[in-house]
Amino acid sequence: VRCFIVKGKVKVYRLSANGSERFGVSLEDGERIADVPFFDGGGYPASAQVMEVSDIVFIRCDARMAKGSTAIRAFSA
Repeated sequence: VRCFIVKGKVKVYRLSANGSERFGVSLEDGERIADVPFFDGGGYPASAQVMEVSDIVFIRCDARMAKGSTAIRAFSA
């Protein structure tokens, strides 16, 4: 799934082995989340948390879908 922040703010972070949060990056309007997993089909190496009311668009495209088909879903939080 590829995610675009239409409006809002999202914090991307990782958890350490002992469970403490390690800050990664703060993303805002127009920025993308999870580009690498979208293209390589791998897992997500980090977590994300919406930091304010946000509009986010999710785009899913994978081998299980028909060629040329894409599923798009909008999400507001």
